Amino acid sequence: MCYSQSAEAVLSDATEFYLKNGLHVVVVPNHKAPIIKQIVVYKAGRVDEPRGKGGIAHLLEHLMFRGTKKFKDGEFNRLIESNGGISNAATSHDKTYYHQFLSVDRLELAMYLEADRMANLSFDDETFVKEREVVFQERQERQSRNTTRDFWEKVDKIFWKDSLYGEPVGGTSVEIMEITKQDILDFYQNFYGPNNAILILSGDIDFETAYDLAQKYYGKLSAREIGQKGNTEDVDNREYRDGEYTVRTERNDINISRLSARYFLPHFKSDEGYLYAMMVFADYIGNSISSPLYKKLRLDTHLATAIGTDFDCFNRGNSTFSFYAYYNNPKDTQKIQNIFMQTLVESLNNMTEKDMELTKKRLLAGLVYHNDNPSDAADIVTDWLGAGYKLEDLKNYEQHINKVTLADVKALAATLNEYHPLWAVATPMQEAK
Repeated sequence: MCYSQSAEAVLSDATEFYLKNGLHVVVVPNHKAPIIKQIVVYKAGRVDEPRGKGGIAHLLEHLMFRGTKKFKDGEFNRLIESNGGISNAATSHDKTYYHQFLSVDRLELAMYLEADRMANLSFDDETFVKEREVVFQERQERQSRNTTRDFWEKVDKIFWKDSLYGEPVGGTSVEIMEITKQDILDFYQNFYGPNNAILILSGDIDFETAYDLAQKYYGKLSAREIGQKGNTEDVDNREYRDGEYTVRTERNDINISRLSARYFLPHFKSDEGYLYAMMVFADYIGNSISSPLYKKLRLDTHLATAIGTDFDCFNRGNSTFSFYAYYNNPKDTQKIQNIFMQTLVESLNNMTEKDMELTKKRLLAGLVYHNDNPSDAADIVTDWLGAGYKLEDLKNYEQHINKVTLADVKALAATLNEYHPLWAVATPMQEAK
């Protein structure tokens, strides 16, 4: 979700530069402890895969740990861990990123290893088949642990319609087993060049040292011809937005009811003012115990056991605004829907200057913690820049939030009321009447 804390104090000293091969490097100095986090973000994920070939980016993420021309399978993690570091990776619809958190005197090792696998990934047929089976079993296990996953994947598919944002990041079980070794090598060649990557160094390092080390380890890598990126343009989902549309499921394995409402919103590039006003509104209406939705659904009516809102503006494509509620009685579904819609309108109409200032203060809290945590600062940069924002957007976050006016937030009513949300309801199986 979009951050509800200021990044300005964390990143006021952040700098950036580009190597000749196109690698974008961001440096976030923090000299309070001799530690550092390195993240390499590749601007490629599920939406950049061929349609029907889901799971390539995620399987490649796994195979990046299985060896290069210089290092045997498993050596990457063994070397990082034996030097006191932590290493991991993750794949999303828009990006794949790899990170290490370790003592700053071991940074060069991490940079050497990361730069090596950017250019020299190597694995044999047997390794490929074994890792594909691991990813397949992951998918099976998640499906069995989360018994409503198939339902929520169906909701995503309806919401995003033909966009690959509606497909699971890791692919379906069928798709995973159809991935070939050549699919992986093609994706790696198309998207894992330095000119499609961001290197983030956050911790006990200065600009000059970061520049010298980035040049030493990444500067000698060749830029690549980047492959065709996935289509992240607006999705024509008027089919449900022009009228009431609800997706429902009843299952014996559901213990508590869940209701969600999801709105399809403009991409941040289309209206910067809208972006920050929406951040303020999403926090105001449902992200604290003083929020209107919490008061209505928890304190006044006791209908819901938990509620929340989420403004997701970290897609390369459209943003989304969601409301969710957990509740015990399936018969309360319609009541909760009605209260949400009523509160949405009332909150926009009745929000005061005092409400605005309190929300802004809450949004801009947490500065000290993030100043002291280079890992968090690196993660913030990953989310923002990986979605296409500029470093200046992030550094000026506090300024942007403070510029939002009450009129800006109230103007959201026109957008949010323009279309219906997509409702999704999952409830325990009810006894026959």
